[in-house]
Amino acid sequence: MKNWKTALLSFVSVSGLIAGILAGNSCGRPDDAGNDSSTHHGGDYIPVNGLVGFGSQCPYGTIGEMRPFRTQLWNCPIGPSTVEFTRDMTPLYLQADCKSRILNVRTPDKAIDTSWYFLPSGEFDIIVDGVSAQLKADGSGSTDCNAPLAMNIFGRVTCGDGVDKDKATIAFQSVMWAGKKLNGQGNSPVVLPSPSPSGIPPAPPRERTVIANPCKLPSSCYFYTEVKDLKQCQ
Repeated sequence: MKNWKTALLSFVSVSGLIAGILAGNSCGRPDDAGNDSSTHHGGDYIPVNGLVGFGSQCPYGTIGEMRPFRTQLWNCPIGPSTVEFTRDMTPLYLQADCKSRILNVRTPDKAIDTSWYFLPSGEFDIIVDGVSAQLKADGSGSTDCNAPLAMNIFGRVTCGDGVDKDKATIAFQSVMWAGKKLNGQGNSPVVLPSPSPSGIPPAPPRERTVIANPCKLPSSCYFYTEVKDLKQCQ
C-alpha cells in the first residue's frame, strides 16, 4: 500500500450538494481505453458480463457523460468461468471541488451521497457504503441474488489552472469487496467531522438496509475497475 494511503483523510457526509442529477443506468459502449483491469496485478479473475458506470459533474452544475466500464471479479473461488449481472450496477457520479478540495460521490437518486477531502497533491482514498450488485448466479446455488459491496476508490484529482481550476481529470481504481467492512481493514483512517463545511448541510441519518436474497460470495472476492481519465467540466 502506498505511503499516501496512510494519510489522514477527513470524511464529510453531505446531502443535497448539487441538485438536478437525473436517474439512469450506464449505457453505451464499454470504455476499455486505459481500463485493462485484467492486468492490475497477478492472480486469477473471472470476466463479468455487466458494466459499472462512472460520470462527473461540475461544481456549478454541468453533468458530464456517464461512461460504462468493464469490471472483473478477482480472487473469487466460486466455480463459474464467467459472472453475469442481472442488470448493470447503479452508476456513480464524482464531483471534485478543487477550491475546497472536496470529492463528492453519489448515485443519480442520491441514495449514496458522500464527500471526502482530498490531499493537496490531489490524492484520495475513500470508502463508499451502500453499493450492491445483482448477480444471475453466485456459483453456490443462489440466483438473481444481491451482493452488498464495500467500495474503496483511490486515485488522484488533477485540477486545472487559474479560472479553469475545476476543469479536472479524475483517475482512480475501484475495488468493491464482498462481505467486508473496510473501516477496520487497514485503510486510511476515517474521521467523522464535527461541524459540516460552511454551506453544506449534514446528511440525514440513514436507515440500515436489509438485503433480500443475498449472494453467498466468499469474503476474498472483489470487483476491480480502473478509470484513467474521467473528465470534469470539459
